[in-house]
Amino acid sequence: MKEKSKPAAVDDDAPTPYDDAVLNAGWLPQPESVAPEPETHPPVSSPAAREDADAFIKSIYRSQS
Repeated sequence: MKEKSKPAAVDDDAPTPYDDAVLNAGWLPQPESVAPEPETHPPVSSPAAREDADAFIKSIYRSQS
C-alpha cells in the first residue's frame, strides 16, 4: 500500500511568484498613494444672482397654480 505524502508546509516568508501589484490588481488605490484633494470652497454668489434665482422660482410657482 502506498503511503500518501503530506502537503508541504506553507512558508509565509518565502518569496511568492506574484508581487503586490498583481495581488492588489483591481482594488481601490491605497490612501497613501492618492494625492489629497485641494480644499476648495464654492463660489460666493452675488445678491443680484440670489434675487434672480428667487424671481425664477416665483415664476415657476406662478405657472404651476
